[in-house]
Amino acid sequence: MPNLQLYSKKLDLYHDPELIFCNIYGQSNPAFWLDSNELSRFSFMGDGQGANSFLVEHHTQAQSENIFDYLKSEIAKRSCNSETIPFDFNGGFVGYLGYELKAECGSRLLHRSPLPDALLLFADRFLAIDHLEKVIYLVCLVGQDQQNQAEFWFEQIIKQMENLCPIPEIVSQSSLEEPVTFGLSRSYQN
Repeated sequence: MPNLQLYSKKLDLYHDPELIFCNIYGQSNPAFWLDSNELSRFSFMGDGQGANSFLVEHHTQAQSENIFDYLKSEIAKRSCNSETIPFDFNGGFVGYLGYELKAECGSRLLHRSPLPDALLLFADRFLAIDHLEKVIYLVCLVGQDQQNQAEFWFEQIIKQMENLCPIPEIVSQSSLEEPVTFGLSRSYQN
């Protein structure tokens, strides 16, 4: 059973979340960005590169264990509370739960998807962007003998934050001679 400890570091700096994500996690797969769009205090982002990170791919028809029972068990094993961070998310699962999971809640399975019915990443390290205080928290869940991994990751992220590259324009406004128009390529009427 994992015995994880939470380490965090507060950075007194603030950058545009898109700039951070593109520079730090733009090439990571899987990666996540839970964006509050500044409508809430915090946005969270990270990837699956941590030592305690793992990906869960669940297919309702192929699994014997209910996804909700599995998640409850895994979260209990990895739960870590901290008074040092001002938000409740302290690592855990991010991803999606598909409509087919209603079969695990008592409904009939009417459709089957070729995609996983749930795809979840256990995020053991991430950035929390505080839009109110204009600071960034680095959060890392590690085993008792892995504290140096957390410190090393903190140092890496700080160096990356000091060297963020501008995001190139997707389409330069000056390259648009005519306005873009959209239309149907075929009619769907009988």
